[in-house]
Amino acid sequence: MKSFPFFFKLQGLSCLVVGGGEGARHKASLLHRAGANITLVADQLLPATRQFVSDNRLKHLSVGYEPEQLQGMRLVIAAADADLNREIAKDARARGIFVNAVDMPEISDFYFPSIVDRSPISI
Repeated sequence: MKSFPFFFKLQGLSCLVVGGGEGARHKASLLHRAGANITLVADQLLPATRQFVSDNRLKHLSVGYEPEQLQGMRLVIAAADADLNREIAKDARARGIFVNAVDMPEISDFYFPSIVDRSPISI
């Protein structure tokens, strides 16, 4: 078995999402629904991502990624371009932080499963 499935309690944990596109919005939405405290780093946001950040009062840093932004984070989502995702993954791993690089399973520590949410039951 190459991967081990488990559920991770995110309520109140600090998570960093880097990227301003649809992938970042989708992953931030999932983390938000799980109760994570999300910081989204992107110098530019697509309109849907901007709306999501505004509606959910997420912390948004309108700057580029810097390794110092990993301080205090428990989980990281790299949803930028491939080169930046590799840099983020390397930096996160050096700090012992699990990272998911969107659409890059070869450098991700964990994966997002398909989810059917019929609360209180999720499949």
